[in-house]
Amino acid sequence: INNKLQPLVLALQCILRTLAFGDVGGGNQRLAAPQVGVLYRIVVFDVDDVEKCLVNPEILSSCQEKDTGNEGCLSIPNRWYDVERSLKIKVRANSLQGENLNFALQGLAARVLQHEIDHLNGILICDHGVEITGSYRQY
Repeated sequence: INNKLQPLVLALQCILRTLAFGDVGGGNQRLAAPQVGVLYRIVVFDVDDVEKCLVNPEILSSCQEKDTGNEGCLSIPNRWYDVERSLKIKVRANSLQGENLNFALQGLAARVLQHEIDHLNGILICDHGVEITGSYRQY
């Protein structure tokens, strides 16, 4: 991993924390770099005591058991979608230091990382979810 990425990731983490405590992000604690115009495959998130900065994350496998939950997105403000996601995933990525990472996630952390990896692949929740009317949300 190039040392030039370190300041970039610090900036993403600052944006993430601003969104988490501000009105704009609605309490978001996750961000894919392309959402803020940074064209790198980097995701930062802090969910359910799982805090990660991932470079080039990819889902290696996902369980067949799925759950439909509603999701919002900074890229599509004030709109919510029911999206089906796998309950458990296995992931490969690099750390900012270049270390190879292999790990499993489940529940909300798995849902969040699937959402963010979709961003890296140019996919938004409106591409495969059903829009919800009203302001109800789970995450």
